[in-house]
Amino acid sequence: MLRLTHIRNSTLLLDFDGFVVLTDPWFLRTVAGLPAFAAPGLSLKQLPPVDLVAVSHFHPDHWAAASASELARRNPGLRFVGPAGAEARFRRAGLQGEDMPAGSVRRFGPVDVTSVACEHAQAGPQQVNFVFRWQGRGVYFGGDSTLSEQTTRCGQEHDVDLALLPVGDARLCGCVQVMGPRDAVEAGRRLGARYSVPIHEGGLWPSLPPLYSSRGRASEFVQLSHRSRGAPQAIHLRRGERASFTVDESMYLYGKEIVRGGQADRFRWLDRLVPA
Repeated sequence: MLRLTHIRNSTLLLDFDGFVVLTDPWFLRTVAGLPAFAAPGLSLKQLPPVDLVAVSHFHPDHWAAASASELARRNPGLRFVGPAGAEARFRRAGLQGEDMPAGSVRRFGPVDVTSVACEHAQAGPQQVNFVFRWQGRGVYFGGDSTLSEQTTRCGQEHDVDLALLPVGDARLCGCVQVMGPRDAVEAGRRLGARYSVPIHEGGLWPSLPPLYSSRGRASEFVQLSHRSRGAPQAIHLRRGERASFTVDESMYLYGKEIVRGGQADRFRWLDRLVPA
């Protein structure tokens, strides 16, 4: 069985029947000096043993060195993968890891991991998305990306059953940095997914309009998906909720459950920068 737990933003747990992958580790209470409005659905102490950490890019809401170091301390031998240039960053932090530039394929335990090209900010760090393949089923992790021809190409080259899609509609000076709910519905359609889960919704830290805004919400994505012909079946996982899927000749949603509290507690506005 595949179990997917939404922790916060693009931080997710993928449990492939005992082989556990964590994406984009961010467990801090701030991001780039701004307060985070929502706590992780699980703290670092509450995580199960982790086998692999997949990092899409190194923006501060997707990567925190303190969180990664604590993960490595709790999981001896933990491996990290990320975009081109990631290995040097991992090494400086005392972590075991490697580069997976777009097009790379590696096998970790029972899971085949493919890094796929994507588009995000006009200027910024290298970024990749990932396709995790296990028992003939594909899970697409969209990180922090926009809808683009790269999305279409990924759907043509990979069989995707479950798509994890950002919906935050982040805009910097009016330019789209992260796809919003409507584009995410279209991304799921292009990927040919059976199921989709919204991640990276807006409102987790302060907006600074007109310089920066992030208004996309998971609930809007789910509503649009239900009304859109050909869209994947949308599953709304709040922080701390887990969905389980049976995997045999196909993939089926088995059920949802609350791992810890569903809606996790909110942080106070001026909480200090400390690992959760």
